[in-house]
Amino acid sequence: MNIANNDNKLRVFGEFQLDVEERVLRHSGRPVDIQMKEIEILLTLTESPGRLVTKQELIERVWPDAFVEESNLSRHIYRLRRIFEELGESGKMIQTVPRRGYRLALPLAAENAMLTIERHSVTRTLIEEIEHSDPPDRQPKTYGSVSAQQRRSLPQLATIGLAILLVLTGSLGFLAMRTNEPSLPYRPGSLAVLPFRGAVTESEDERFGVAIAESIAGTLGRQNQITVRSVNSSVTTAAGPSQAGEIGREAQVDAVLVGEYTNSTGGISLKAELIRVADGSVVWASELESSDGDFFKLQETLAHLLAKSMAIDLHVHPNGRATASMPVRPDAQKLYMQGRYFWSKRDYDSLIESQRLFKEAAEADPNFALAYVGLADSKMFREDPTESLVAVNRAIALAPNLGEAFATRGFIKMFHFWEWDAAESDLKRAIELSPNNGSARQWYGLLLAVKRRFDEAELQMSSAVQIDPTSPNFLADLGMVHYFSHELDRAVNSCREALRLDEEFHFAHGCLSDLYFFTGDHESMIRHSYVVTGKISPGSSSNTDLSMANAASGARDVQKYLESLIQQVESTKDRNGNRHIAKARAELKLGYPDRAIASLNRAVDERAFLSPYVNADPIWDPLRERQDFKNLIARLRL
Repeated sequence: MNIANNDNKLRVFGEFQLDVEERVLRHSGRPVDIQMKEIEILLTLTESPGRLVTKQELIERVWPDAFVEESNLSRHIYRLRRIFEELGESGKMIQTVPRRGYRLALPLAAENAMLTIERHSVTRTLIEEIEHSDPPDRQPKTYGSVSAQQRRSLPQLATIGLAILLVLTGSLGFLAMRTNEPSLPYRPGSLAVLPFRGAVTESEDERFGVAIAESIAGTLGRQNQITVRSVNSSVTTAAGPSQAGEIGREAQVDAVLVGEYTNSTGGISLKAELIRVADGSVVWASELESSDGDFFKLQETLAHLLAKSMAIDLHVHPNGRATASMPVRPDAQKLYMQGRYFWSKRDYDSLIESQRLFKEAAEADPNFALAYVGLADSKMFREDPTESLVAVNRAIALAPNLGEAFATRGFIKMFHFWEWDAAESDLKRAIELSPNNGSARQWYGLLLAVKRRFDEAELQMSSAVQIDPTSPNFLADLGMVHYFSHELDRAVNSCREALRLDEEFHFAHGCLSDLYFFTGDHESMIRHSYVVTGKISPGSSSNTDLSMANAASGARDVQKYLESLIQQVESTKDRNGNRHIAKARAELKLGYPDRAIASLNRAVDERAFLSPYVNADPIWDPLRERQDFKNLIARLRL
């Protein structure tokens, strides 16, 4: 390379000038926005242009007093290449010498790369190679079949053929992988993973396709460079590439991953395509096969390959999923994935079914950490949290870096034990390990709201909604946070959006009932309360149903309604502690504050699940300065 060096103060290569003293890079005389670490890398590479500089040498020069991983260096190299290309540089100015280092070279003319066909054994070695390799080359590559001109490149074909032969002969159980990359690494700001389609459309296969999507989304979600979500609330496994654009726009994402799977006696396979929502173009595709039946391993590999195509380093470490030393049995994987499908529905019958499936998964493979997380999740809403806590602690013992486990334990510590500091620590750890875990952000948002840190709560809850805008659960809880912070219009809008997605979603109806109770809109309050209790159907317009709510809209009828609610709570043998909170609300509305506080204390005595909300719910604002109410809050350790 032609490097002009005047007293080693100015190094010129192409249209770039590197000022050694001022530590500034210029392009055609204009300063380039570049990080100082990247300046240090360029200073090292330009000292001896054309010479191989090892990764270790670069790390020691750029980070002399710190321990850093190679991935840090890789990210800065990738940024330099992107900056050079954005400024019109053709070809690769910084060349990679695989597994050794880098060299600064003259720009090379871009060449059409051939469609690559690689074969690998699905082992931890492949995952490690993907993790520690550099971001993908930005040299243009042709997506599609091999052209006639490419077929004439006999030396290149011979080289590739020999490489394939060597890999094939070196591995008995192999993974066939065909990956096509676009001309430039495409990194969307947000990505939705659709349920994978199976060979048949039986219900079990649909559940399995949903679970595959959630697993891939979970693996990709370990990074915080793009927003990743699975889409299953209103999408079936029949959805394919033709529906990707419409679904992507509905999910408010930039790209959609669609795929197919097969599961037969001969092995398993996954096929996937990444589709850009804006124009419907396929920007990445991959096909993987394996004969060992390990879907988790295959899904992890697919997720890593997709991440690598987007120049993303997942930084994955063994976390209880498939590893070389502790593989997960395929039958346990399938049971777990089906259990997740049922758990996501959150109704009573589905929770019971998910509990059965998670238990069978743990019995099939006692070292399968995610099965214990699922078992804990399926039991976390019980009055007695003992079994749930035991299960999640077992998961953490098996997989200390499993974000899902810390999220579940944080939830348990928050709602069952009122250990607020410990719960917050677990939830923050969960988000650190899995930035795209919407449930972790949702539950952390609830904790912050209970502690009356409303601005922080809204930030976390909004992040959960951004991760999955199609989740009525996230939207309803966002509405509740708005209600707690007295932003009533925003609360109504969030809850209505949740009901637009699922008109039978009781949590949203319950939030609206509480909100209208607070504002004095008794007709709306009773209407939504009746939906929760099943007295009228969602969206009902029949005269009979509407008259039930309208009849109670007058002041006298509202009083009768509240008095009947109190009598119902007092006469029932239901041990649900939350009933005392409903009774206290009615007593406060009727003008009996002392009775209301007594009922709240009864709810705390029975460790009612919703007790912590008393600290944030504005309905109790008239009582906050009373000492007996302050004593009540102290019992909640708030």
